[in-house]
Amino acid sequence: MAAKNSDIFEKNPLSSKKFLVFLISEISWKAILILMIVMFELGLLPTILMMSVIIIAGFVEAVALGGQAIVDRYVRVARITAGLLTKDIEDPEEEEKDNQE
Repeated sequence: MAAKNSDIFEKNPLSSKKFLVFLISEISWKAILILMIVMFELGLLPTILMMSVIIIAGFVEAVALGGQAIVDRYVRVARITAGLLTKDIEDPEEEEKDNQE
């Protein structure tokens, strides 16, 4: 039963909305960075602007990931503490057996 309890929180990354949002944000800011490098090479962009965008994007990403990890941890601990974990994981086959008896 312990294996089933831990499996409910372990998802496939592509089934997680948070992961998809993170993936889209990563791809988009990397695309903006590539565009900025090209513009810098052409002399259309000052160095200070490019460096500030890189630094700000890094801080925003780190804060967003850290904040989400903290929230996920507290929600998981709260669910386990409240005893909701066992109610969410009941095996449907066991319920059918109980209902038939």
